[in-house]
Amino acid sequence: MATIYRDRDAHHAKEIPLTSEIEKALKTNKKAWENFNNLASSYRKQYVGWLRSAKSRKQWKDG
Repeated sequence: MATIYRDRDAHHAKEIPLTSEIEKALKTNKKAWENFNNLASSYRKQYVGWLRSAKSRKQWKDG
């Protein structure tokens, strides 16, 4: 896992692990990377969770 984002506004930081694969994909498009970093931590968490879920379903299907 590569980058860990922390909620700037929370009293206790919430960590959202970002896999190196997802980070690399986002960084291929500068605007996508900027938009991702500007999301509230709760939205980043949902986004990363959705990407991981989609990947795991594809792996399960391709089995």
